[in-house]
Amino acid sequence: MDIDIRSLRTFIAVAEELSFTRAAVRLSLPQPSVSNQIRRLERQLGRTLFERSTRHVTLTQEGRDLLRQALAVDHAMRRLEAGTHEQSMLRVGIEALDLRAALDQLRRQLPQTALTVTIGPSDDLVAGLTAGQLDLVQYLDFAELPTILPDSVWAEKVGESPLWAVVWRTHPLATRKRVSLRELCAHPWICRPPGTSARRHLELICAQAGVTPLIHYVGLTREAYDVCLREFHAVTLGTPVGLANQDLVTIPLVDPISQPVLVAWHPHRVPVDVGRRFARLVADGNRTNLARISALPPAP
Repeated sequence: MDIDIRSLRTFIAVAEELSFTRAAVRLSLPQPSVSNQIRRLERQLGRTLFERSTRHVTLTQEGRDLLRQALAVDHAMRRLEAGTHEQSMLRVGIEALDLRAALDQLRRQLPQTALTVTIGPSDDLVAGLTAGQLDLVQYLDFAELPTILPDSVWAEKVGESPLWAVVWRTHPLATRKRVSLRELCAHPWICRPPGTSARRHLELICAQAGVTPLIHYVGLTREAYDVCLREFHAVTLGTPVGLANQDLVTIPLVDPISQPVLVAWHPHRVPVDVGRRFARLVADGNRTNLARISALPPAP
């Protein structure tokens, strides 16, 4: 049985997009050509790869099994086409700690690629991407102060992440069901250094609310934040899931604030399909996190 790589790549595009129309756009092919290639592949294999309806396209179990094999074949072919037999490397940067599932899936989908992961603040990740020290990053932006990326970098917004108040479990606000920025500003804050996007964003949203944060502490590490929150009863803002310290309490704000979640990459270092694949995985992870947030029990 002869199955050409073009058919496999068409199958991968449809499987990842779950849409013949979007796959055709991604491949720059007419939609009938995409449909014909998939039907021919199904006849060759004697399997139904997709369940089709007027509104949805889903993978069958046979399709899911083939996708795992097709991704491995495609990656190997791309390495051969690039003229190298060496294991490639992908340098990934993430702001959030709750993306382990997305990273695990990416490793499974790119078995011949060594992933190195850097965890840090968004400013550092974007700077690393721009300087060529990172290839692919997930970062948190601010709608009021969007990050300006060079034209050579591609970026996709994959969702929104809510910001909640974060305090130590013994803080006087820890038992509150909701808290306002004005109430938070009656307490000392820990924040990023002046000039960082997180610091500018905090100052902006507080100014819009007519309050001034008492920024007594500046932190660059999670450990520094933990010390200030625990020892000095400081307050800060953060995401309500993925916090490593179980002694931290997150409280929703009276006036909700959220920030865009984005994925960015260098297309000359990261194939577009890999960048978009990671973007979809991060989007899935973000939706899972939002579902977890909505299921969080209210504070007593």
